[in-house]
Amino acid sequence: MYKKLLFLLPLLFLVGCTPDEVSISLEPGHDTVTVFEDYTPEGCIITINDESFDMVITNNPVDTDTIGTYMIDYEYDDYTCQRAVFVVDNVAPEGMLLYGVDTIHKGDEWVDPGVDAVDNYSDVEISVTYPIGYSTDFVGSYTIIYTLTDEAGNVTEIPRVVHVIE
Repeated sequence: MYKKLLFLLPLLFLVGCTPDEVSISLEPGHDTVTVFEDYTPEGCIITINDESFDMVITNNPVDTDTIGTYMIDYEYDDYTCQRAVFVVDNVAPEGMLLYGVDTIHKGDEWVDPGVDAVDNYSDVEISVTYPIGYSTDFVGSYTIIYTLTDEAGNVTEIPRVVHVIE
């Protein structure tokens, strides 16, 4: 009897100490959000020995009014999960040509009226590119390009055609 008990004791010990099979997975969702858009985080699922459970969000600092990277924390018992959410500005600035005289006589001075620019999130830098050979001393049509760039690097180009006539 003593020998049989010694044989069963290790067997019971091994069966009782089998570790749980655990897997954690993020539910598919949008992890990149445009600034000012609504955002609802998807969940995180934990599977323990073939039984699945929703993990609870314990920290959700996502601020869609501010560009940045945010970490959402999930928890179930002693298990944790994180999701990175990126709030980005991918909207290009908008611009409108200001009213001005775009047809001038040869030799006259052309006054650049400029462009008005706005962006959904940040200030806009405006640069102006004149074509090679641009001169009011020569008859022709010249395309001036206004390049509007916001802080995120989004770009809009707006053309203005200046006509130089006799």
